[in-house]
Amino acid sequence: MSIHTRLAILKRAEGYLQAAGYASFSFRTIAADLGIKSASVHYHFKSKEDLGVAMLTTYRARFEEWSGSAELTELPERVRESFCRSA
Repeated sequence: MSIHTRLAILKRAEGYLQAAGYASFSFRTIAADLGIKSASVHYHFKSKEDLGVAMLTTYRARFEEWSGSAELTELPERVRESFCRSA
């Protein structure tokens, strides 16, 4: 399985999480959206909790990148812009 599949799963789960919360999606819904088998999602993430941890890790890395590259006075505006771009 490819890293592209893993990233696509993360991105789709992130969309569900932002739109309607953690309970709004399952491996089956993500797989159907991506046109893959649910087993492919399980290959990359053993449980929904593992997928949730991966999303939080991604969010944290993004935040650290944004906060490290911005002056403190710019941070709120840069974070808002970045979230708007990724949505």
